Amino acid sequence: MTIKKDPAIKPWMEELWAWADKFELLKEQLPRDADALLALTELKAMDKSITEVPKSIGNLKNLKTINFDENHELKSLPESIGKLINLEELHLKASSLKKLPKSFNRLINLKILNLEQNYDLKKLPENIGELANLEELILSELPLKSLPDSIVNLDNLRVLDLCCAMTVNQFPEDMANLKNLTKLDLQSIDLYDFPSWILELSELTFLSLNEVGLTHIPEDISKLTKLAYLDIGFNEELTRLPEAIGKLSNLKTLELTCCYLNELPESIIKLSKLEKLKLGANKLYSISKDVKDFLTGLDDIVQDWTQVGDSEPWMQELWVWADDLDLSEETIPRNSEDLLALTHLEFGNHRLSYLPEGISKLTPAVNPVELNLGDFSYAA
Repeated sequence: MTIKKDPAIKPWMEELWAWADKFELLKEQLPRDADALLALTELKAMDKSITEVPKSIGNLKNLKTINFDENHELKSLPESIGKLINLEELHLKASSLKKLPKSFNRLINLKILNLEQNYDLKKLPENIGELANLEELILSELPLKSLPDSIVNLDNLRVLDLCCAMTVNQFPEDMANLKNLTKLDLQSIDLYDFPSWILELSELTFLSLNEVGLTHIPEDISKLTKLAYLDIGFNEELTRLPEAIGKLSNLKTLELTCCYLNELPESIIKLSKLEKLKLGANKLYSISKDVKDFLTGLDDIVQDWTQVGDSEPWMQELWVWADDLDLSEETIPRNSEDLLALTHLEFGNHRLSYLPEGISKLTPAVNPVELNLGDFSYAA
C-alpha cells in the first residue's frame, strides 16, 4: 500500500523537523505542522546544546525573533539567515561564533542583536552599518580590537553595550554620529582619557565608564543633561569631580566606588533626584560641611560612606598619607575623635620615606617613648 505524501510538506520542512528532533526542541518551540511552521514568528531554543543551524531556516519568512542564547557549541550560522527579512530580534549570547554570515546586512528590519560572550568572535562584518533599523547592539565580552567604521551609520541605535568587549581602544572617527544613543556601556575598556565624542551624545540617559583608567572628568559633561545613570567607579586615578557634575539635574544613580576622591564638589548638593549614590573605598576626608549635611540627609540613598567627623587640614593630610602607605585603622584611626585619643604609634616594618607634619599634632597624647618607627629612613 502506497502512503500518499502531503503535498504541503516540503523537503526543507522535513530538514527542519529532523534538526528539531535531534536537539529535542518541543513542538511549541518548532511546530511539526506545515501551516503552523510557516506562520511561526518566534523561534526560542535557549540552552539546547545546538551545534548547527540548517540552511532551511531561511524559509521561515515570518520569523520576527530568534533566540539561541546559551548554545555554547554553536560555531556558525548559515548564509540563508539573510533571507529572514522580517527578523527583528536575534539573540546569540554565549555561543561560539567565529564570524557572522556575509548575508547579515540583509536583515534590514533587525532591531536587537545580542552577541554577548562569543569569545571567538574577534571581528564584526564591515557592512554592519547597513542594518538601518538596529536599535540595540550588545557586544559585551567580545575580544574585539576595533569596531567597523560603518557602525557610525546606525542612525537608529539606542543601546551600545561594549562592556569588557575591546582589547584595544580604537573607535571610528565619527562616533558622535550616533546621536540617538540613550545607553552606552564602555566598562573595562582601557580608555585613560574621556572620549570627547561622548559629550556630543545628548540623548544619553545611561553611561558606564567603570574601570576605564580615567584620571579626570571634563567640565563639559554638563552637556549630558538627560543622564539618569552615571558609573565612573573603579577609576583609581580619579582624584576629583568637576563642579559641572551638579548640572546633571536628572541624575538618579551616581556610582563612584573605588575612585581616589578626597572631596566632593559643592555642586553635588544640586542633584535633587538622586536615588543611589555609591561612595565605597574613597578617601573623603576633605568634604565641606554643606556636602556632609547633604550626604547625611540622603540617608539610605548613600551607600558605603563612613563619616569621619569634623576634621582639620592636618588630619586630612595625615589620613591621605596613611592611605598611601596602607596603614591600618588601628595604626592611624580615620576619624578625628579616635585620632586625637591616640596614645601609641608603631609603624613596624613599614618603610617610611617621610613623616607628615600632622604627626607632631598628636603630642602630647602620644608619648615620645611610645613612637616606634621601625625601619624608618628619611629621604630628603
